[in-house]
Amino acid sequence: MVFILPFLLGLLSLDRQSTRIARPIESIYQFGASKSDTGNGVRISPVPLAAGRLPYGETFPGKPTGRFSDGRLIIDETTKALGLPLLDPYQNRNASFKNGANFAVASATALNRTTLLLHGIVPSSAPSLEIQIGWFAEHLRSICSTPSECGDRLRNSLIFFGEIGGNDINYAIDQGKSFDQIRALTPSIVGIVITGIKQVIAMGASRFIVPGNYPIGCFPSVLIHYAATADNSTTLHDENGCVKLANDVALHHNQLLKSALAALSQEHPDVGIEYLNLYDPLLDVIRSPSENGPFRISYVVVVSSLSLYRL
Repeated sequence: MVFILPFLLGLLSLDRQSTRIARPIESIYQFGASKSDTGNGVRISPVPLAAGRLPYGETFPGKPTGRFSDGRLIIDETTKALGLPLLDPYQNRNASFKNGANFAVASATALNRTTLLLHGIVPSSAPSLEIQIGWFAEHLRSICSTPSECGDRLRNSLIFFGEIGGNDINYAIDQGKSFDQIRALTPSIVGIVITGIKQVIAMGASRFIVPGNYPIGCFPSVLIHYAATADNSTTLHDENGCVKLANDVALHHNQLLKSALAALSQEHPDVGIEYLNLYDPLLDVIRSPSENGPFRISYVVVVSSLSLYRL
């Protein structure tokens, strides 16, 4: 995670009007999926989630908290660097949310369930981005009563908008959609992300960090999926051992997102909007084990009585 933090910390004082002194960040609001979820998923899932048991949380905080990690997430490192407390998941109704809230939920998608079903893709029951934004609006109603007051409350806030949209692609891959079909879906995914940002801007937010997608073709779940298909040829993988076409889709998604964010910045010149590149730093870790420590893409398959899990 250290490969992302130097760049990320450079964004945290972002302010579009260079003549003003950058405002301090006193609260953070996070939208997203499993890589940002600090405990919403385990609280609302109808079935027990893996993140509710060890080894999740083993190195931090020493017990499972609902984070899909053995330790800290990017959002945890960000709050730590800013001297803020860890973000409570919004579904922890006993939290004060004085310094923000986390709305991210494991398995969440950018597109809502109805839209994905129209494309022949069956998502999980996790709340989509649309629902997470609804939670944010609900939260604002509990702390401010007018748009002006909400704007004042959000003046010193940072919105972490994602990563979101990767699961839309992952579900499509898992359910056998072609890469042409998935690529055709990416404009809709990016479009709903931009719509969501506009909604949050209208609520008074003025500083955003918007992460792009990861090199998903390097993820073990994607590698295992294509290892089990007839199309597991040598041309399927790139020089890093990743599924090339899957990474191409992620790059296409990221390019569309960057272009859309640039246009949105022109539309809202007083709003700070920065794209966070997660793709290249992670790929650098895979490509340069001598600099980043041993790293090998491998399959870890755990068979349970119910299904085959891809870790």
